[in-house]
Amino acid sequence: MACIPLIAVVALLVSISEQASKPDYPCGVSAFKPILGPNRISNGWEAAKHSFPWHVLLIIFDDHSETRGSQCGGSLIRLHQGNATDLVLTAAHCIYDHTRRRKVPKERIVVTVGIHRKSDPERTRVRVKDFEMAHYTGEFDSGDIALLRLNKQIPYTRFTRPVCLPARNAALPAGKECYVSGHGNMYLEGVTTPDELRMVDVDVLSSEDCAKSRSDPSKLNLTIQFCAGTNGRTTRKGDSGGPLVCKEKDVYTQFGVVSFGSADYLHLNAPGIFTFVPKYIDWIESSDKTLPRTTEILPEDEIHEYLTNLEKLQAKRNRSQSTGSLDTGRRKAPRPAQLALDDYKCGIPSPMFPVKMSAKGFNRIVAGWEANKHSLPWMVIVTFADPSNPARGNTCGGTLIQLNKANRTDLVLTAAHCLYNEDMRKEHEPKNGKVLVGAHNQYSVDTDTKQVNVKQLALHPQYNSDGSHNDIGLVKLTQSIPYTDFTRPVCLPSQGEKIPVGTDCIVAGWGRTSHYSTMHESDLQMTIVQVADINECKKETSYVQDTEVICTKGKTRAGFCNGDSGGPLICKKGEAWVQYGIVSFSGVRCAFDFDKYTNVSSYLQWIKQQDQKLPAATSEFPYEGIIEYLSPMELINGPKRHTLGAIEVSGTPSSGLPSKPSAVSQGTITTSGTSSSRLPSRPAAANSPSSVTRLPSRGISPITVTRPKVFSRFL
Repeated sequence: MACIPLIAVVALLVSISEQASKPDYPCGVSAFKPILGPNRISNGWEAAKHSFPWHVLLIIFDDHSETRGSQCGGSLIRLHQGNATDLVLTAAHCIYDHTRRRKVPKERIVVTVGIHRKSDPERTRVRVKDFEMAHYTGEFDSGDIALLRLNKQIPYTRFTRPVCLPARNAALPAGKECYVSGHGNMYLEGVTTPDELRMVDVDVLSSEDCAKSRSDPSKLNLTIQFCAGTNGRTTRKGDSGGPLVCKEKDVYTQFGVVSFGSADYLHLNAPGIFTFVPKYIDWIESSDKTLPRTTEILPEDEIHEYLTNLEKLQAKRNRSQSTGSLDTGRRKAPRPAQLALDDYKCGIPSPMFPVKMSAKGFNRIVAGWEANKHSLPWMVIVTFADPSNPARGNTCGGTLIQLNKANRTDLVLTAAHCLYNEDMRKEHEPKNGKVLVGAHNQYSVDTDTKQVNVKQLALHPQYNSDGSHNDIGLVKLTQSIPYTDFTRPVCLPSQGEKIPVGTDCIVAGWGRTSHYSTMHESDLQMTIVQVADINECKKETSYVQDTEVICTKGKTRAGFCNGDSGGPLICKKGEAWVQYGIVSFSGVRCAFDFDKYTNVSSYLQWIKQQDQKLPAATSEFPYEGIIEYLSPMELINGPKRHTLGAIEVSGTPSSGLPSKPSAVSQGTITTSGTSSSRLPSRPAAANSPSSVTRLPSRGISPITVTRPKVFSRFL
């Protein structure tokens, strides 16, 4: 009998062992239990994290731009046995240049896998090796489906798995439990898309009902398309290419690809249109054979890296629970028991949060960068909803200001055009307004707890609706905001005070990162600009008044953009930051021309008069409501902290801060990952404040208002 070499036996055993140790990842099965309703919010709900592990996000960049582009959804699919895939199914119109009537170059497509939140600091992105489109001609009744071959195979993990494909002769899944997922707009006219993956349950319509639901059924090809979603529960802009999956015995099968949906209010409740996947199974298999193969496999740890941090966080929480305590990721603002009125000086951030004065390589806004968390504690977000349509409204910046010595304020300074309803040609109703205080990430989970109602508004009486003159307004809050490490007022200039030309100042906001961008920033951004000569500014905009307006121009085309309106232009004066301007208007393109700000020093008398006229807040916002939400990374590594006392801010030591332990009663708090810090404790007794009315923090989507060609307003 022939002897099998020992080395061959060992190799065989190792191979068998490896095969046995590989986990079985069946298609359409998630490692995370999804949230399957009920429909808890308008137009769907946030999906449970990684419960749809086949969902991917496509970013298709425009020509010659790294900031302008569009987003689509897609899904990981598999046609062969194995533990990895390099195939993504999406819509053809996502990767088709309708202007040039040709395919988008593959180099402009980036695919993010294992995604839940778009803002996660570590995302797994891969490029496209090649792709095929079906018989798509640019018309929506043609084959709106495409197959992408990635340049790396994606291994199957708990966070990345393929969805199942239906049989080629499968019937319409009418009456089945079906869902659509995506990062698209929550409302018809929304400008910003949600950060997190969302989902909605949809009803699949029969072909007859689908035809009846459309005003022109001839534009549909019901042999390759179908309808799903009713009563506004359907897809929106940004969801294109995403999967419609149907559940059967805990297995999800993709029957549809998002093609197009409602585009106007007349058809708001019309169903969405989907490409019918079973009709394209043969085409998918054929395209897989023609596309060049991928041999390289993406390392699993590149998918697990960020999630491993979450697992560390969970382990840390488990350890905390075993000792009877739980770190929730929220930090309450310390409240001193007996604090002198001038201990919190205006315009000085907490020593825990120094101002970051350089970008350090991260160009995240128009030549700017993300501000240090809570380093600009006077920044607020002012929003007004349209009562007849929650999809419409506007979002602006603003600042907490104070006119008298106190330990709290109920006054917000912003631009008049932020408080003016263009459609109704009158100021907004206070009841429709909200002000978010103490925020850094405007989509953070704690934003609902820090929203304050609006009591009354004041627009300058000479404000004209084109926004070129007297663009200043005040918001009086229903509750006064206590001064904490996270909420403090900015200083105001003296009457008629001027800033020397060339002075470096800061403009901050949550607006867009460029003129071509379609999304506002999640985190507060800032940039440095220089005060410009008003006469040079007037050459560009002749009607600019010397006393009404301040102009700036950044050295590297830095400035504000859409969504920054109402925010502050602040300049350093001694140890404090003073607000000299309010973001008002600019040229057609962000940061290309002179930026114009309302000159605050010319309106101090009006501000004081209005403050006396406006009714004061009737209650105090609770200190418990001013909390700092710590991200998972901060919980793991501990938030960066500085010792209390004198600090260096841009080379200037600041004083007048609550640094003397003998002046207040002391308590001890512990921050995750850091040693305990001595901070002022909350007093034993306090007035009982009324509760804050809470709204979903993301229910208001900002829109861009059409303006005269002379300049464009930023909302």
